[in-house]
Amino acid sequence: MPVSEVKNEIVKSCLTSNYLPAMLREYKGGWIIEYYAENPLSKNLERKRIKLTRLVSRYKSIKDARLHANKMVMALNIKLFTGWNPFFTSEDARLYTSVNIVCEKFLKEKEKELRSDSMRVYESFIS
Repeated sequence: MPVSEVKNEIVKSCLTSNYLPAMLREYKGGWIIEYYAENPLSKNLERKRIKLTRLVSRYKSIKDARLHANKMVMALNIKLFTGWNPFFTSEDARLYTSVNIVCEKFLKEKEKELRSDSMRVYESFIS
């Protein structure tokens, strides 16, 4: 898939999703990659920044540094497009599952091993 098609897909998904794509910003004080993602606790878009001052100093030419930074931006945008959220740590994603969904999964698991009377009690307690 060409890069232009990937960019178009990312922009389309951003219009209906919970993030704004990453962009490279070049300031006098240094370069940053800036993007917005939804914080699951506050349900608001919050800005995230990645400072690239040390990265730029590693390269001999600004062209090479800009190329590397743009690759980082594309990688971040693809991760955001596929559902990655920078506010989640490895196991935190499970904490934001609603109680109703957890109860349904629990009942499906218990249905295999319990009698029908026991299932009826569980279902009435959950409701």
